[in-house]
Amino acid sequence: MRLVASGIGSLAGLDVEAIEDLRIAVDEACVWLIDRGDGGRLHLSFDLAPDGVITVTGEIGIGPSPGDPALGALVEQILAASCAEHHFETSVTHARFVVVARTSVPIAGEAAG
Repeated sequence: MRLVASGIGSLAGLDVEAIEDLRIAVDEACVWLIDRGDGGRLHLSFDLAPDGVITVTGEIGIGPSPGDPALGALVEQILAASCAEHHFETSVTHARFVVVARTSVPIAGEAAG
């Protein structure tokens, strides 16, 4: 997952620091999922939009434990510092995250500044 995040970040034109932030965000979001998961497969998808925005989604079956609140708080702090947006969802059957990478690539039609 870290290698895929790095590759997608490179394709999007992110600088080295932004790529590392993306790697950290994906890694920490996966830690959150695994803490709440059922031990099954972790499903990840990476989306590189034409405007350079990278969205990563992860999902796992929900386990019997609600997860460690202290770990969840730490992950929230790390993600707040390493990505543009993120959110977590849990349902009766699944836990899911969405992470949107910080990008210095200008949106199509906007001037870099």
